[in-house]
Amino acid sequence: MILSEEWKQTTAAFSSFLSSLDNIRESVKQKQTEFEDHCTTLNNKMEQAHKRSGSSEDNKIVTLNIGGKKFQTSQDTLLSVHESFFWCMLHSGDWKPDEEHGEYFIDRSAIVFPLILESLRQQQPVPTE
Repeated sequence: MILSEEWKQTTAAFSSFLSSLDNIRESVKQKQTEFEDHCTTLNNKMEQAHKRSGSSEDNKIVTLNIGGKKFQTSQDTLLSVHESFFWCMLHSGDWKPDEEHGEYFIDRSAIVFPLILESLRQQQPVPTE
């Protein structure tokens, strides 16, 4: 009889444990669905932003003021190398042109910038020599 009582207690505890696992599994499924919905929403927003940044009306001429010297190029050229300095800055939304002149200012030497710009245009590495 003692074994029978212990068996009942063990079975009851195991059933309770399984019920708890089922509740956890359902909660995880719900969180996974919410996460997937959130990811879908974010992906849709990213696709819309990418389409806007790649449209011909957005391919405007961009003026860069590099150490006091002005350079002009297309927005497509600056965005041509994914995750480059210019790609990140333009996609961040934080980098805005100077309101007075409409130029993006970069406090660097203008001497080597023509090589950088040409490498973006040609999508080739910057020559080191």
